[in-house]
Amino acid sequence: MVEAKKGRKSKYDTHVATRLKEIEWWCREGLKEFEICKRLNIAESTFNIYKKEFSELMESLKKGKEIADYHVEDALFKRAIGYEYEEETKQLTDSGSIETTKIVTKHVSPDTGAIALWLKNRKRDTWQNTNTLDEKLKKEQIKKAKAEAAILENAANKLSAGEATEKQIQDLIDIGKSLIGGDE
Repeated sequence: MVEAKKGRKSKYDTHVATRLKEIEWWCREGLKEFEICKRLNIAESTFNIYKKEFSELMESLKKGKEIADYHVEDALFKRAIGYEYEEETKQLTDSGSIETTKIVTKHVSPDTGAIALWLKNRKRDTWQNTNTLDEKLKKEQIKKAKAEAAILENAANKLSAGEATEKQIQDLIDIGKSLIGGDE
């Protein structure tokens, strides 16, 4: 005797499978998965289960998102390099029809924000954010200077126990302080 599967009947066949093309379009339009779930009238947790169980759903999502990503990439590239477009001026005539009165070619200059984003992502090694590198370098320089100052101070203490003059000791302390950037 085969036991019947218990639980609620899947909505996949009725709510999802018949709308795979729509799901692809919605992804292309930029809808988030939770918005797609609302349109399909299913829970996000159920949708996530369906993504694991049904490869055709994942394909629709992937295909729609890829197309949207390509459009965004194209628009970003266009903004980064600048582009031209034609602008039409239309006017209502006395007879009631709309007539094009002039066509002007306009130029949109390259956008520095789009250029920076493109270069930081496409040429990461050359254009990565240098602020983080500068901060790391400064921290390492401070760490090194403090270590050198501690060594010099230790040497000064050893000298003070021996025959060093007060001036020699003070010179060592001053050198150490200058390495870490002044009096502390």
